[in-house]
Amino acid sequence: MNFSDTKLIVEEPFDSDEEEIVTEENIETVLDDIYSNNSQELFNGLHLLRVYLSKEEMMDQERIFTESVLKRLVELLSSQLKAVQFESVWVLTNLAADNSNDLSVLIDQGVCDPLIKLLDCKDHYLIQQSMWALTNLALDSNKIRGCLFKGKIVEPLLDLWSRVQKQPKFLIEDLIKLSFALSIETSNSHWNLMKDLLDPICEFFQSFDLSNKMDKYILECLLQMAKCNSTTIEKIISYKLCKKLVHCLQSEKMKKMKTSIQIFSRISTHQSDYKQEIIDSGLLKILDILSNHPIRMIQKEIIWIITNLAQGTDFQIQKLFDYKIFESLMQSLLNQNKIISSQILYVFLQILEKDNDLFSYQLFQLGLIPQFTKFIKGCKAQVLIVLALKGIELLFISSDTWFLPNQTNHVKRQFRESGGTVILDSLLNSLNSNFLNQISNLKQYL
Repeated sequence: MNFSDTKLIVEEPFDSDEEEIVTEENIETVLDDIYSNNSQELFNGLHLLRVYLSKEEMMDQERIFTESVLKRLVELLSSQLKAVQFESVWVLTNLAADNSNDLSVLIDQGVCDPLIKLLDCKDHYLIQQSMWALTNLALDSNKIRGCLFKGKIVEPLLDLWSRVQKQPKFLIEDLIKLSFALSIETSNSHWNLMKDLLDPICEFFQSFDLSNKMDKYILECLLQMAKCNSTTIEKIISYKLCKKLVHCLQSEKMKKMKTSIQIFSRISTHQSDYKQEIIDSGLLKILDILSNHPIRMIQKEIIWIITNLAQGTDFQIQKLFDYKIFESLMQSLLNQNKIISSQILYVFLQILEKDNDLFSYQLFQLGLIPQFTKFIKGCKAQVLIVLALKGIELLFISSDTWFLPNQTNHVKRQFRESGGTVILDSLLNSLNSNFLNQISNLKQYL
C-alpha cells in the first residue's frame, strides 16, 4: 500500500492582496534573503518561501529544491532564533510533501538529526511542525524511515508518549501520526527500536475516547506493527483492547472498520487463548451481520476470521453455532463470488472433518444438504462443485454415528427431496473426470 498520499501540506491562510509575494521575477531575491546575515531579511525570505509553498498552485519547485538551498534550510534548523527555526521547518515540511521531489537529496544534507533534536524543545508549536516534517519524511520510503531510526527518533518519541496525557490535544494527534508513519513496513532490525512504543500506544488506546478523530491513526499504527511482529498481538491481548476494536467495528467510518477487522484477522491466526479473547470481546454478536457486508473486502476478512475461529477448541466452535454464524454463512452461500464461496465451503468442510457428531448434526439441522444441492445446481465452477459434494459426503459419513436412530435415512431422504440424485446423474452424464470419484462415493450411501 502506498501511504505517500497521506503526506501533510501545511497551508498558510494569507491575504491575496499582501504587498509582497513570491513570483517568477523575485524568486531569486527571496532565495538570496535566506542566506542573509540580517535576521529580519532572513525571516522575511523564509516566511515568503513557506507562504509560497503553502499555495495549492505554484511554479515548479526545481529552483527551490536544490542542494545549496536544502543545505541552508538544514543549517537554519539549528538557528538560535525560534522564528527562523519554525519557518525553516515549515518550508521543509511542504518540500517533503511533494512526491515528485527526491527526498534522498534532503537526507544527504543531514536533515534527520536536527529535526529529531527539535522534538526535545520546549515550544509545542515547533515540536508540532517538526513532527509534520518528520511524518512526511517517514511516509516517503522505508529507506528514509531507516535513517530516522538511525537518528534515534524513538528516544524523544518515548519521552513525548510518557507525558501524553499532559500534552496539548493537537500535539497528541501529530504524535500518533508520526508513530504510525514510522510503523509502516518496519524491518526486523528497526522493530527492536519500534517495539518500545507499543506499551505507551496500547495504554493510550486503552483509555482513549473513541469519539475522537485520532482513532484511525492509532488503529493503523497497531495494524502496521501487528504485520511486522506478533509481539503487537500479545500487547493488544494483554491490554484487553479487543472490546475497543469491536466498538471501532461498529463505526460508520469505513476506514476505521476495515482497519479494526484486519487487526482481528491477525489476532485470529494465533493460539486458542487469543481466539477466546475475540469471543469474549463480543465480536460474535455482530459477526453474522458483517459476514454479509456489501463490501467484498470486509466480507472476505470476516470469513477469514471465522475460518480461524473454526480451528479453535470445541467450546469455541460451539459458540459460533450459538451465535448463528454458520447459519448466516449457509444462507449467504448462494449469493457470493467464486473466492468467497470457496472460503465459506472450506469453513464447513473444516467443521465436518473434525469428526464431531454434535457439530455435523447441527449443520444438518441448519439445512446443509438443501443449501449445498441448491448451490451445486447454480454453480459453474468445477472446483466449488467438488467441494460441495465433499461436504455432503462427509455429512453422510458422520450421520452413521449420530446419537439418534435412523438419522442416515433422514439425510438420504433430504438429499433426494433436494434433487440431489438428479444432480448426481446430471454430473455423471457430463463425463467430467473431476466429479467421478466424488459421485461414486456419494452413490454408495444412497
